[in-house]
Amino acid sequence: MVIGSPRSDEDIDDGSRSCRRLDRRRTIRTTDTAIPPAQAVPLHSGTMIDAATRRPSLTGNRPRSAAPTPSRSPGGILVAALLLMLLTGGRSAAQTMVTFETFGLGNAYRPGGPVAARVLVTSDLDEPVPGLVEWEIPNPDGDRQINQRPIEIPARGGTASAWLIGDLPSRIDPLAVANEPWTVRVFEYRDGERIAEIATARLDPSVCAARPVPQADGLAIVIGPNDAGLGGYAAIPGRDGRPGLNELLTVVPNVEPRDLPDVWAGFDQADLIVWTADDPRFQPGTLGTRLTIEGALRSWLERGGHLVIALPRSGDPWRLERGDGVLNDLLEGVSPITESTWPLAQALPALSDRPGLRDPDRTITLHRFDPATLPPAWRPLAGFRPAAPPFDRSSVSIPEGTPPAVAAQLIASAEAAVAAPAPVIHAIRRDVGQGTLDLVGIDPSDPDIRVQQPQGLPATWVFWNPLLGRRTFTPSASIVDDLAARRELVQSSQSTVLGSQRMISEEIGLRGSANGGRLLAIAIFGGYWLIAGPLGFSVLGRMGRRRHAWTAFVATSLVAAGVGWVAGELAVVIDTPLRHLTVLRHRYAPEASEVDTPLDHATCWFSTRLPGYGTARVTIGAVDGSAAAPSSGVDLLRHFSPPPNGFEAGFLDSARYEVDARRRGSIEAPARATSAEFVGDWLGRPRERDGVWASTIKVDPDDPIRIEMLDRTLTSISGTLVNGTGTTLTDVLVLMVSPVRSAPLPLDDRGLPGLPGVADRLTAQMPNLGNIMVVSIEEGWAPDAPLALGGPKGIFGSAAQVRAFGRNALGTEIEARFPAAEAFEQAMIGTGSAADRRRGLQALSLFQSLQPPPIVQTSSGQRSAARFIRLLGRDLDLSRCLAEPGIVVLAFAENTPCPVPIHVDDELVDGEGTVLLQWIHPIPPDPAWLVPPRPETFDDSTDAARADRVHPESQPRGVAAAWR
Repeated sequence: MVIGSPRSDEDIDDGSRSCRRLDRRRTIRTTDTAIPPAQAVPLHSGTMIDAATRRPSLTGNRPRSAAPTPSRSPGGILVAALLLMLLTGGRSAAQTMVTFETFGLGNAYRPGGPVAARVLVTSDLDEPVPGLVEWEIPNPDGDRQINQRPIEIPARGGTASAWLIGDLPSRIDPLAVANEPWTVRVFEYRDGERIAEIATARLDPSVCAARPVPQADGLAIVIGPNDAGLGGYAAIPGRDGRPGLNELLTVVPNVEPRDLPDVWAGFDQADLIVWTADDPRFQPGTLGTRLTIEGALRSWLERGGHLVIALPRSGDPWRLERGDGVLNDLLEGVSPITESTWPLAQALPALSDRPGLRDPDRTITLHRFDPATLPPAWRPLAGFRPAAPPFDRSSVSIPEGTPPAVAAQLIASAEAAVAAPAPVIHAIRRDVGQGTLDLVGIDPSDPDIRVQQPQGLPATWVFWNPLLGRRTFTPSASIVDDLAARRELVQSSQSTVLGSQRMISEEIGLRGSANGGRLLAIAIFGGYWLIAGPLGFSVLGRMGRRRHAWTAFVATSLVAAGVGWVAGELAVVIDTPLRHLTVLRHRYAPEASEVDTPLDHATCWFSTRLPGYGTARVTIGAVDGSAAAPSSGVDLLRHFSPPPNGFEAGFLDSARYEVDARRRGSIEAPARATSAEFVGDWLGRPRERDGVWASTIKVDPDDPIRIEMLDRTLTSISGTLVNGTGTTLTDVLVLMVSPVRSAPLPLDDRGLPGLPGVADRLTAQMPNLGNIMVVSIEEGWAPDAPLALGGPKGIFGSAAQVRAFGRNALGTEIEARFPAAEAFEQAMIGTGSAADRRRGLQALSLFQSLQPPPIVQTSSGQRSAARFIRLLGRDLDLSRCLAEPGIVVLAFAENTPCPVPIHVDDELVDGEGTVLLQWIHPIPPDPAWLVPPRPETFDDSTDAARADRVHPESQPRGVAAAWR
């Protein structure tokens, strides 16, 4: 690692030449005008010598002149050293150092997206100076992206840090992104000009022991002391993965609030953030006055992030009672009921799939919520039912001489009349823009809870699946080992990749225009070379006019230049200036006004022409001075690096361009009169063009959507949707999620939930029951056309059966529509039809609800653990919406204008492409259906519960014993 060490004269000359090259390039701009040549001669790191006065200067900006070459003799070196000491007053040369303090969110990074890096500058300057820190990374075209941010550099002995945002290329091996160390430079920076280079270093993530995360894995950050029970989604130590999971989750605990980025793009790689604040290090008050961190976290939430706050067992670090803490406006009005001595056995159904505790009398601090007093923005999310006390049969008065049959009927009637304990709501949820904020009243990181069962509490799939909307079962390491020993463990042998390069490029024609232009250029050049070279010379020779060779050569050159210019202009006119693939998400708010309606969120891949040569400003969202909202300063735009390993080749003429970490919605991209590929993250109101995208899907005000449960398996739905997009929608998929939470499954003789032989199927149930319908419309859903959900002509009928498995059940239909098979994989990687590729986008939208791989072999034969892998599109996943009642619509619009405003050189660019519309209509939950019945195995009066009170150490080995 090299960090700001003193440089030799040759190094200084190289640095000076490098700076002069930077100054001359039009792509390096700090203002609207090019940077003038540096006006001082670098002497050493952080110090400048004025050429006229020969005195050191840190702030001067005088004309540069060539410095005399110092003598190389010992006497000359001694004289030069004495002269330098006299000029500097005996000061030593400044040796300012720069290094990575943190690389990635929680010091973990994943290829294929934006990453935050905190740069630490240790100063050895004589006085504070304004500075600029730059981090240079190659982009997918081979150009050099200079990620920069201003920084205040203190005087000698002081340190300063700043968060930079860089774009990592897609790589199968996460270590491969750092094979070539990146260059980080620090400049003195005044009035928009670099005055001097203070320090430089070549760094990679290993300098701060950053944790690499594979691009195919999820990433969860825990602001707390441990993994909060999320470890069941991670790989089993000593194994490549964990059976039963499509995707592994890398969990990074021990992240302190003050170590979070102050730019929202730094949170982009996180699929989930869990905040437990029982330890003082992790309390939100440690943020102090760091309002930029809170703002960055809020922006990430609004764009689809998921934050889970677990209330601690003691204290009020979130200041809910006072309402003046972090995120206070989002938490306003929430008043949990705190029970400091709640029996853990009563809350066990929310934490585990089996009874039994090491200490049956253990109590916990429980924060429960009364649905009747929740603020309007909040709704119940999860709960449990306390155990009902045993019914006292002797309390029933039975007249003497009553026949036994009649007496039994009286006792049964009296027992049925006793009101069951009301469900306890321990988790609530609210929407924040397009994101989700959950408040949980049980602290999953509490060590006193975790040790109460041998495999640890909470059981990952029991506690977290209803909150995250995941459809999976997380076996413990001992279960896996025992199944493997019995040869009953399904071995993984096949995977289906979602989100490779061709899945996107076949839709937007990435590099299609560029390749066509290159072929045309090659053809023109080939013809020019033949005519101006051997072919022309041969023709002139036969005509006896070789003396006119130079004249013919000049004429041919002029004609070829004209043909090339005309062909280029025609290509620009004929070819579509922009092709896009956009996933647009709209959350319908029935009670909100037009002003209060959440902004839509879009992930947009697009290819656009960059005219001319030099640079072109590409902006997603509004440009400066535009009346549109929000500003491009909060949007995120980057060059597209397709999985698995980006583009294989870039342009030969590598260019450099700058990107401000605080304004990532705009790029001064190198332009070569060809196309470039980008991906943008945008939040705002869709751009209307010719009536298209004036709205999305509407609800008929005369027939609003209602979902009512007639009993636990029969639902009545009503309501009518109207296509308000202004364009025809195709491949319409409608999902109805009922208010009924899936009931827990009993334990079987394997120790796994479910029945023998089909345990792998039953454990893959959805968090909520529901239905799914593919709308059969031959010519598509026309603009302004209605779509009835219920009633005789509705797609769900007057009454719909909701079940865990079977025809039209959510889990079964998703499994049938998106099979983890080789044929489907070929469609996903782009070798299938356009309809198959669009089906892949729907699969990405439901990723955590896709069928997980089986765990247990059946008695009939060997099974393959086929699983899904995703390499992009994580922000498309709507699975957590399927853990709440509501309607979700997935529909495509083809050959339609882009709903996201895209500017090239501040001019709106029109183009066509494909839009996947994700439309979400939440329905208020009913706590009576939200909380499933309490399993009998948790009842203290049952034999199973009494048997589980035996300490696990005394139980015999085996799958069931190991699980318990």
